[in-house]
Amino acid sequence: MEPRAIELLKAHREDRDLTAEKDIEGLDWSWADLSDWNLTGVVLSTLECPATLEGARFIDTNLDGVGLSGANAPNAKFSQAVMRGARLDGAMLQQAQFRETVLENATLDGAYLADADLCGADLTQARYEGGDLMNAKLENARLEAVRFSHLNVSRANLAGVHARGAIFDHCDFNKARFTDSDMADATFQSCNLQQAHLQNTSLSRARFEECDFEEAKMGGANLVDCRS
Repeated sequence: MEPRAIELLKAHREDRDLTAEKDIEGLDWSWADLSDWNLTGVVLSTLECPATLEGARFIDTNLDGVGLSGANAPNAKFSQAVMRGARLDGAMLQQAQFRETVLENATLDGAYLADADLCGADLTQARYEGGDLMNAKLENARLEAVRFSHLNVSRANLAGVHARGAIFDHCDFNKARFTDSDMADATFQSCNLQQAHLQNTSLSRARFEECDFEEAKMGGANLVDCRS
């Protein structure tokens, strides 16, 4: 953690609020603890001036509208934070934790989330194009009306997700697990579902276009009015 970040933490240790601070993007906040702080609308990182947030803690923090584009944040902890409309484009978030985090309407284009933990996270209407969720944990996450495009989601665990009306375009779900999920009215366009686990999943009225289901497991799935 760099000196200016340390100074900001000391200056606001009583009010725990950085919303009045300007021009603080690109700082090194590695291993800082900003849990239960208010960072609403604060721009910590941009693609042109990326911040370092390795191992930083933002547990139960208000991060609505926060700017984290391009951030280098492996192993950062955002669990139970509120991040509606957050900008995470191009962020490096491998093994980061987003358990029960609110990410409604967030943008994650190009973000790297391999091995990340998003169990119980709310990504309703989030947009994610051209990124990596390989081996990520998304059990019981809310994915209603999300748009995921050109993503590597292979071997990810999406058991119990709520993804009604979601759109998945050119996504690789090889060996991904969707068991006991609600994916009614979802659309899958040119997706790889080889060896995917879809047992006991609701796919009623779902639409599949040019998808590969080779060796997919679908025992007990609800396929009523499913279209292809």
